Amino acid sequence: MEPGQVQALPFETLAAAGGYATSNANATAGPVFRRGSLVISGVPADTFLDTAGFSKGMVWVNGQSLGRFWETAGPQHTLYVPAPFLKTGANEVIVLDLHGEATTAMHSVDRPRYS
Repeated sequence: MEPGQVQALPFETLAAAGGYATSNANATAGPVFRRGSLVISGVPADTFLDTAGFSKGMVWVNGQSLGRFWETAGPQHTLYVPAPFLKTGANEVIVLDLHGEATTAMHSVDRPRYS
């Protein structure tokens, strides 16, 4: 693919397979959406999602975009999740994993990681 070109993701194939998210721990050949949840008991507070184990992609929590990450280049290695984006109970986390890494989990941490 030439620089500046746009490439479509094959949503039809993923949708036909029973959904747009996967919980398969095996690496894939390309981009994949992963869906999980962040369960909060009590009053939600600000937190960060650590992208360790992933390489490059984007993250959404409850439909709110947190931003993009590039673990090997930085500059951030955690994504800030403000308390108003969260609710008590299960919160939906969606990760667009552009390289299809074998990692399937992100962890909530109380401070950012810069390296």
